[in-house]
Amino acid sequence: MANDIGFNKNSRIQTLRGIAALSVVVDHTLTQFNIYYHLEGITGGILRNLQGIGTIGVYVFFIVSGYIMSLTTFNKTWDKKASSVFLKKRIIRIYPIYWFWLTLLLVAWFAGLALKQHHYSFEKIVSSYLLLPYSDEEPSKINPVLGQGWTLIYEMFFYIFFSILILTNIPKRKVLIVSFLFFSLIIVLGKGSITGIPYIDFFISSKLFYFFVFGIFIYNYCDKIINLFSSVISMYLSISICFVLFFVIALGIVPEEFSKVAMVFFAIIFFLVWFSKGSCNKYLVILGDSSYSLYLCHTFIVMGFGVVCKKFDLSMMMLSIIGMLTIILSVIAGLCSYFLLEKKLHAIFIQKKTHQIMPSKGLF
Repeated sequence: MANDIGFNKNSRIQTLRGIAALSVVVDHTLTQFNIYYHLEGITGGILRNLQGIGTIGVYVFFIVSGYIMSLTTFNKTWDKKASSVFLKKRIIRIYPIYWFWLTLLLVAWFAGLALKQHHYSFEKIVSSYLLLPYSDEEPSKINPVLGQGWTLIYEMFFYIFFSILILTNIPKRKVLIVSFLFFSLIIVLGKGSITGIPYIDFFISSKLFYFFVFGIFIYNYCDKIINLFSSVISMYLSISICFVLFFVIALGIVPEEFSKVAMVFFAIIFFLVWFSKGSCNKYLVILGDSSYSLYLCHTFIVMGFGVVCKKFDLSMMMLSIIGMLTIILSVIAGLCSYFLLEKKLHAIFIQKKTHQIMPSKGLF
């Protein structure tokens, strides 16, 4: 029975990854639609407000990351070797397939096939490959060449921090509070412009780090959380709150700052409900397995949709159909990337001594 519960929890984490990645695809598809088709009235307002749905997906990704890092390390000995192995695995997990899609995008840019209006400096290209925070535009934005790479920069920072925790063999019962205090400290320092480099201070002052901490919290108290959200009353109450928050976001009936807060609460409550009682549908699990590839490669499909929106004077109905096809094609591309590229690249880069370890699945 305990094994079944553990299996269900892990399967739900995979489905959460899939849903989160899909929300980012929907967000970017809607963004392209709204740029080139300015729909007026309530419908247009809803479509523009729902562009932020990908932000909710990113929040979920970060929570998942904090949870998974705890799940995969807390039952092991922490020392110098464990820290090294942990960081190597995360590097192998993140970089190879990211480098592939980043390089493909840069080749398209050099060839004049995409992003013609952009100029990428040497510093920006190098920082993009290394996943280092950098901005050559507004200081309050981290903008690597492959746009969604900004989240991976936060991921790598978290991984480095977590590897230091493993290296120092900090008592696992203290990881949650140490993580909370550390990220609270750097957020304060960042807001005080401690480095004097605007985009670095912006990066370290981000409250996004708290989502990683929340993931650690969920791991520490997962049994209590599941018990809490498994009751019928708490389940229906949580779902009702999610519906209310969704309509608040979609209808834009509150100021933007309150809408951002609504997104945070929606992501947290949705995660808790799904983690406790969500579906373990095998197709959603497969989508979760391929979520990292989907997250990286959908850019190319969505850019194609943007070209269609810009070049052709199509009706809203036709653009809506093409938009839905864009999402479907993105999922197919993500699956192909996962099975044909990501898994093979992982096998190439991983050391022989870890061949018996199954490749990580999904984003983060």
